[in-house]
Amino acid sequence: MRSGREPGLLHGQDATDDVGPCKGGTRTCESTGMWSACVGEIVPTQELCTDGVDNNCNGSIDEDEDRDGDGVTTCGGDCCDSTECGSPALVNAGAFDAPGNNVDDDCNGTVDDTQLYCDQNLASGTLNANDYAKAIDCARPRP
Repeated sequence: MRSGREPGLLHGQDATDDVGPCKGGTRTCESTGMWSACVGEIVPTQELCTDGVDNNCNGSIDEDEDRDGDGVTTCGGDCCDSTECGSPALVNAGAFDAPGNNVDDDCNGTVDDTQLYCDQNLASGTLNANDYAKAIDCARPRP
């Protein structure tokens, strides 16, 4: 069975199946009723620019271009110049990996690897003492 788009699983970007080295994999339904891991799937990676392979599976081989206009080219470390990355102009090797957006913002090969801190999602300019304590990581949740 070709790999599907079941929730919670990592897959290549839409329209990359059978482009360059990218291809779907196969999964089987296990006796537990759960899908197995996808075997054989090859997803887009950052363009290597010297290997003669379309690593990012966009239809061009070893291209050095800046499609999103962020000043970083594919060969310069921009792993996504398409709208599949949400805001492609914010995605490049020097970017902050914003947690929870399901995008590899910093192009290090891992999606959402930034650690979440307890001051995450606090209101800016708060006057609440508990928010101040959370912002310096000293507050502990009460049971």
